[in-house]
Amino acid sequence: MIVIHSFEEAHQLWQQGQLPFRLLQEQAMVLLGITQPERHIENAFDIADSDIEWLLQQEVATDKYEDYLGGNFKICQDADLDLQEIQFENGFDIDEPLAEGSGQALWWYLVLCTNNNGGTSYLIPKHLWQAAQMAEHVALWNAEK
Repeated sequence: MIVIHSFEEAHQLWQQGQLPFRLLQEQAMVLLGITQPERHIENAFDIADSDIEWLLQQEVATDKYEDYLGGNFKICQDADLDLQEIQFENGFDIDEPLAEGSGQALWWYLVLCTNNNGGTSYLIPKHLWQAAQMAEHVALWNAEK
């Protein structure tokens, strides 16, 4: 599992080719929503390179996600190891699947709300959806809404 502790670290992972730009945009959208709430960004695709460069110049870029957002971003990579950490219990907020530029959904985004700040965010790539039983969990989550 890749654990991302700050936006600066996410940017470094993207530069190294270990993090898709789409996921960097998603994290930037969260931080811009906090630092520039007047912008009302509704889609991470609207995050431009200039937004990312601006964020990297701000103190928030080095703030620890755990302190600032209540938890880190975690990207699952292995069905046997990483998915064991995720316990689909009360407290998870399951968002819509995240799409790439092609419009094809490639990630599920989950947030485990464990405190007033939020909690750990998990990103599950498409190749792990069946192992994670995402369809079943999403159906249960939607039924409980």
